[in-house]
Amino acid sequence: MLAEFSKDVIDFIKGSGRQDVSSIEVSIKEGSLAIVADNISIPSVFHDLKTIESSGDLSRIDSKRRAFVEKWQSRAKKTQGLAVRITTKILDRDLVISRSSDYKNMGTARLVNVERYIRGEIQDLGGVSTPNAHVLTADGQKLTIKTTRDLVRSEPKNRVYQDAHMRIRGKLNLDTNELVDIELISFVEYAPTFTKKDMENLVAKGRQAWADVDDPAEWVRSMRGGH
Repeated sequence: MLAEFSKDVIDFIKGSGRQDVSSIEVSIKEGSLAIVADNISIPSVFHDLKTIESSGDLSRIDSKRRAFVEKWQSRAKKTQGLAVRITTKILDRDLVISRSSDYKNMGTARLVNVERYIRGEIQDLGGVSTPNAHVLTADGQKLTIKTTRDLVRSEPKNRVYQDAHMRIRGKLNLDTNELVDIELISFVEYAPTFTKKDMENLVAKGRQAWADVDDPAEWVRSMRGGH
């Protein structure tokens, strides 16, 4: 129980994995099974705790943290005397998850369809029944992205353990800024190059375009409506 709960606390703080939790110190506190976590500098933790305190609405917090609250509350309702108490200076009162608490998902999350370009290391690619890509982004976020056998098969090189640019589509939770139901559209080859000749060509085009303007800076100021 101690090992499981200790891991739950770290995972609750971490949420969907956007932040580094390596500096958080976890220790045992005398009394009931209590765990103290110091050096937390993850704004979303405080946002979610304040949201639970003010509304009790789990639909407005990080999905990973919501799962832990639901798990603890379910266990508390089945076990006499079991409760989870969260104490922090940012809250006006302790959050108590017990058999008498009633934290719940009060509504459907506000989701919008989005397309994005992301970059990350592909840690796994493929699968037998449901092909997907496991991607670790630069900010530490771990994403599971649906793909297809045809897309994986058509790739000319092995992408595993390589950084890659990807075009993806998914649903963005407007309350938590979390991407869900992510699908890989394509890999994007991104290898920008710049040479002196490229620069000279651009300068030549610029001079030709502005040839009839005596003072480009003054022209821009006038177009903006004056000084």
